[in-house]
Amino acid sequence: MSAHGPRRLPAAVHSRRRIMSAHGPRRLPAAVYWRRRITVLVALIVVIALGWLIARALTATGDDAGDAQPAAGASPAAEASAGASPSADPEAGDDEAAAAAESGEDSDAAADDAEPSPEPTESEQPAIPDCTSDDLSITMTAAGNGASFDVTIHQVGAQPCLLTANGEDTSLAITSGDHHVWDSAHCPAQSTVIGTRYLLDTGAEESVTIDWPRATSAADCGGGKTATAGVYWAQLTVQGIAIDPVRFEIA
Repeated sequence: MSAHGPRRLPAAVHSRRRIMSAHGPRRLPAAVYWRRRITVLVALIVVIALGWLIARALTATGDDAGDAQPAAGASPAAEASAGASPSADPEAGDDEAAAAAESGEDSDAAADDAEPSPEPTESEQPAIPDCTSDDLSITMTAAGNGASFDVTIHQVGAQPCLLTANGEDTSLAITSGDHHVWDSAHCPAQSTVIGTRYLLDTGAEESVTIDWPRATSAADCGGGKTATAGVYWAQLTVQGIAIDPVRFEIA
């Protein structure tokens, strides 16, 4: 304000003020309002997304901590559950035992129904060795006034053996001093000594009686004279095994 009173504004200024007062404040274009709304909406979405990510991270961290705790040390409840797991249902165990028993019975029945294995043929059976002097203990005694002899064959070997007492290597010879009185080998067809084949197991024993006709003999079935009284010796050979001579006397 000057000394001469208030300052007067130019007429043009007063005219602009009157125009603004007559029409009110100036309105902004619609595009400006939409840009502002979109900006606010985007900001709101960003805030919501950030909040969701933070909540998700906190939840995942809590889950990891809960999972790690049982791994370090099992809880009492888990230990109790693990300790109780071996105990099975008694009824289930009974059912399994019954099933196993039925399976065993079926197996036994199948085994019973199976055909028996064929026995080995004679050619497949192991060969049985002939008896030797080490396998046999043979004794002979005179009986009936020298008319017969009792022979006992005892198997003393470690394994079974075969004794062939019906061949040419089994014979009985009667001598008196240097004189050959009788020999079964002179006439084998008429003077069979033992005439038997034995399969002797360990410890087996066989007894046989050999008769002598109390006569003389010669080759080709010759001779046939009655033996006279005197002292005689009987020599038995079984499968080539010679027995100690036995002394006897004819009255």
